[in-house]
Amino acid sequence: MKRSGVIALSLILILGLIGVTYLLVNQSNEQDNNEVQNEGDDPVNQPKVTADNGLTFELVEVEGNGKAFKYTVTNEGSKEIKLSFTTSQRYEYELRNITEGTTTKYSNGRAFMQVLGDTKLAPGKSVSYDISLPTLKPGEYQLTVYLVAKDMSEYVVSESFVIEE
Repeated sequence: MKRSGVIALSLILILGLIGVTYLLVNQSNEQDNNEVQNEGDDPVNQPKVTADNGLTFELVEVEGNGKAFKYTVTNEGSKEIKLSFTTSQRYEYELRNITEGTTTKYSNGRAFMQVLGDTKLAPGKSVSYDISLPTLKPGEYQLTVYLVAKDMSEYVVSESFVIEE
C-alpha cells in the first residue's frame, strides 16, 4: 500500500512539472511570436501558387464583417493527391502589421489535437478554409498562408491590404 502511494505521488509530481513547463514555454513563445520585429521587407502579393504535382493554392478576400479571406487548395492535376496532416490544424497564417513591424501567427495560443489525418483530393476537387481575422488597428498588413500538410508548407500565398482609419 505504501509503495502505490509513493508511485501515485511521483506521478502527480511529474505531471505537475510537465504542465508548468508547458505553460512557461507557451507563454515565452507567445511573447516572442506575437511581437517579432520584421526586417522591413517590402510586402509581396502572391495570391495564387501552383505546385509541381498540380495543386494550386489560392487566397481571396471575401466580403463580410471585418477582414476575411478564403484559402483554397485545388487539385488541377490528373491524379488523386493525398494531403497528410499530423494534427487537427490544416493551415497556418502569419499576419504581419507592416506599419508597426510585428507579426502574429494563427497557431499562437491555440491547441490542436495530436491526431493523424488525411485529405484526399480527386482531380478537379478543392478544399477551402475560411479565415476571419481579428479586429485590426488602422495600418498596412500582409497575410501569408500555407498548408501544414506534409511537404506542403513551401507553397505560400500572400495578400497585402490596408485598414483605413
